[in-house]
Amino acid sequence: MLRPRNTSKLRRSFILVIVGCLLIIFFVSFEDIRAKIRDEKRKADIKQVVKALEIYYGKFNLYPDSQDNDWNGWDATFEPGSHPYRFITPLEEERILLRGPVDPINNSIYFYRYRKFPAGSFGCERPFYVLQIVNFETAQDDHGWGRCPQRDFVKELPNGFTVMKFD
Repeated sequence: MLRPRNTSKLRRSFILVIVGCLLIIFFVSFEDIRAKIRDEKRKADIKQVVKALEIYYGKFNLYPDSQDNDWNGWDATFEPGSHPYRFITPLEEERILLRGPVDPINNSIYFYRYRKFPAGSFGCERPFYVLQIVNFETAQDDHGWGRCPQRDFVKELPNGFTVMKFD
């Protein structure tokens, strides 16, 4: 038979183990929640940029050209090395966007990119732009749309999101 004193220690130890497990579960869940929140911000940012691009198109009857060439012609929110940050600069110059959005993490894995392609690129007859969230932190069902006969932009980023529009 256990003495009351040992029962008390056993009970306290059991409670500490339960509290410890709950804290671990909380912190793991909390990080998942933070990742989902960052992914929602990414989606909201892209919607904002798409609206700004439509305003630009309404004003000039074309989408802005890519301004940067440090990611093989892509304007990106993450710039390698010491390249200056330029992400769809014409939207800021025309005051359609006060400040271009930046990915919540914004590193070489998580960033946004934009590129305007001329007519004939990859078998597409008209000029078009591609706007992408390069990577989400959580699994997504919707990856957007963007393909030409010779290139599928969506497949290039299996955990990203693509918007493609023709001039």
